Amino acid sequence: MAIEQVEEPVWAGSDADDALLFFSNTGLARGLLQNLDDAARASAIGSLKETMVERETADGVEFGSAAWLITAQRRSY
Repeated sequence: MAIEQVEEPVWAGSDADDALLFFSNTGLARGLLQNLDDAARASAIGSLKETMVERETADGVEFGSAAWLITAQRRSY
C-alpha cells in the first residue's frame, strides 16, 4: 500500500465574476443561501465575491486543493 499527498491548484473561473457565477450555482451554495433573507444573502455573496477577487491570477481564479492518493494491490494466493 502507498499513500501520497497530492496538492494541485483548482481553477474556478476566468475571473472573479466567472468564478462567482460557477460557485453560486453549485448545490452547496444554493443550499447555504436558500434560507437567508435578502440582506444576508447579498452579504454572503459579497463576501464570496471578495474571496474570488483575492484569488484572481493572470490565469484566472485559483484555489489550493489537497488530497491523499491511496493505492494498494490485492495479494494473489
